[in-house]
Amino acid sequence: MKAACGKLNFVRQTASSGTASHFPARKATLANLESRLKFKRSHKEARRSGRHFVENQNQKGDKTMKQNQTKTAAPAVRARAGLEKLVREIAELKLREVALASKQDAEIQQARERYGPELARLEDAIDRKLAEARRFAETHRAIFNGRRSIELASGVAGWRLGQPALRLAAGGTWETAVAALKELPQLARYVRVREDVNRQALLADRQELDAALLERAGLRVEQGEIFFVEPKLDSI
Repeated sequence: MKAACGKLNFVRQTASSGTASHFPARKATLANLESRLKFKRSHKEARRSGRHFVENQNQKGDKTMKQNQTKTAAPAVRARAGLEKLVREIAELKLREVALASKQDAEIQQARERYGPELARLEDAIDRKLAEARRFAETHRAIFNGRRSIELASGVAGWRLGQPALRLAAGGTWETAVAALKELPQLARYVRVREDVNRQALLADRQELDAALLERAGLRVEQGEIFFVEPKLDSI
């Protein structure tokens, strides 16, 4: 910047002392240097103002973040009176929750009573027509041409394979089936024997069991505390 200013002063002096024939060229050079100098000054000022803008924005952002953190921070309860206030607020919120849930249940019940009968009639009509279509399809298999389904103008009718299910043969029980599977070498592997820790029994007998003995088995009984607030809704 200083070099440009010095060069500009030199050109000005030369222009003022030069001859008339060289004056237009020197005047053009002077105008060009002045334009370049103004551009550099404006560019430098823009960079300075931009840096200040970013710094100000960062400072504002930090300040806003601190304010938000201050607003969202929960006040610490320092005395029993504060706990009393919190429990009362919980009770009031619980009352509102109960009232809103009751209103919701009432509206759901009203909707069921309003639409339930018509939905039941529609479901019954669909079932009856579906049974009629099935009877026709079972007695007219030829129209399927060996396929499982047939495409019609308003839909597709046919049979789908359901999930396979294992059923007992006539007169059989699961106990007799297990005994029979054990006696058949090809099917014995389909008898499942499951071993598991009886957790319920261990917890029921926890007072009688020695902790060291449980540790030897790789077990321990834990029972933590759960904080609760039981509002007295009648007092609100």
